[in-house]
Amino acid sequence: MKSKKSRQTGNISLKWLNTEQRDKLKLLAKRIPFCILGFGITSLGVQEQWRLTYIFAFTKLLFLFALLYSLYLIFPYRERINDLFNKTTDTYKKLTAEQKLYVNACLLTTSTIPFYLVGGKPFLGFYFSGLLLFYGYIALHDVLRWYKALSENILGKAIIGITFAAASNFAYSLAGQAVSQIVHVAPTNFVRTVLFIAILMIPILMIFAGGIVFASGIAMSSLVMFTTIVGNTVPNFTQWLFAGTIPESTIRFKSATRLFQFIFYSFLGFYIFTSGQKFSNWYESKISYLAPRLIYHFDMYEGRECKLDSQYKLSPLGDAKFLLAKISPSGDINFEPPVKCDDLPSH
Repeated sequence: MKSKKSRQTGNISLKWLNTEQRDKLKLLAKRIPFCILGFGITSLGVQEQWRLTYIFAFTKLLFLFALLYSLYLIFPYRERINDLFNKTTDTYKKLTAEQKLYVNACLLTTSTIPFYLVGGKPFLGFYFSGLLLFYGYIALHDVLRWYKALSENILGKAIIGITFAAASNFAYSLAGQAVSQIVHVAPTNFVRTVLFIAILMIPILMIFAGGIVFASGIAMSSLVMFTTIVGNTVPNFTQWLFAGTIPESTIRFKSATRLFQFIFYSFLGFYIFTSGQKFSNWYESKISYLAPRLIYHFDMYEGRECKLDSQYKLSPLGDAKFLLAKISPSGDINFEPPVKCDDLPSH
């Protein structure tokens, strides 16, 4: 009696499974060991201290996927899931390239939760680093796209030119200040060093740009949301106000796209600004270490205007004055106060 009853129960549990479902479950069961073997082989290229974490994390992900896929196969209303998935896929295909990147960013960001659950903080740190690289790719794609759009009209070209001039002047000014703090004279005679340091100031400019983007994103998001609400409340309000001089965007989900852009770039700006502040002290110390050596090797020479020892180099400052510097056995560069050759003691 008991065996007969258990058979009936087994038949009831398999009532929803047809031949296709059983075949897919069998195929899934066959592939799991091969996937585990693949994880084991690829783990040989991982550092030994992270190897077990790597294997356990991907094994957990594999079994989580297998569980969800099995539940999907035995779910009686999976056709509704298929219809929803097909509608979502059709909508995704109609999005623009940048909108697809934004959707992918949202999906990958939400995936941090299962990665944290299965791999913990070490694995999450690795995943988050890759996620930041993907964010950077999205930002680069948008910057190139916006640059192309701006360069196609006169006003956009003017904005690009003003921005480039302001950033270059700012970097050049910071480089001049860095040089003058070392030699304690006007940096006008050290053009090569100033230009080199101005190039090295690009990360500092990015930190400032991150703060500006963060503040602008917070301010502009409120303005854009206000105009969007007004535009939805009073249809064609923007077209009437600007008399059709501003072309209307034809992309789908325009408001959601703009809102995501402001949130996304505000986050990136905040991350760059806060991370850059921690990094700036170390970076400035490296520039302070490098600047004297650049001055000594690129903007000074072993001249005969003054009678100097062989370890000295000089640079003319005008008014018959020279800046002298020598390199110590330890490699440090020592600058002396500006002097005239006649005031130098005989060596």
